[in-house]
Amino acid sequence: MENTIIINEELMASKSRRFIAFALDYLFIQSLYFSYVYFIENTTFWDYLDKDFDIFDVLTGCVIALVYGAVVYPIFSGNLGHRIMGIKVVNFDGKSNFNKFYEGAFREFIKDICIVLIFPNLWILFDKNNQNIYDKLFKTIVIKRI
Repeated sequence: MENTIIINEELMASKSRRFIAFALDYLFIQSLYFSYVYFIENTTFWDYLDKDFDIFDVLTGCVIALVYGAVVYPIFSGNLGHRIMGIKVVNFDGKSNFNKFYEGAFREFIKDICIVLIFPNLWILFDKNNQNIYDKLFKTIVIKRI
């Protein structure tokens, strides 16, 4: 049985609004990561790009995403990009906000995995409910803030 949305279609966030929120959030997380690289590892951006692949860098990025999700989801019912674009994440019933720290951390972690895999991010282009794979996994929907 397919999930049906009980939210008015005018309340759903558009694909373009979600994409801009995603891009803003991605830039913010990358700035956090490169701040870590610069201040903690004492490495410049260009030196960082010249070095060999290190699994520690991937793990550091995952930890930053987990902490970021745990901090911002309870505050904004979504991430910083969602807040700037005037949208928020709610549970599929459309009534309760998606704002527990562990839910936000795990959702952000899964979203980062989807970035690496690329295809899950393209899913939203073909979904009639404007949901991404991780939205379906967590039974959430992104709506406009009222």
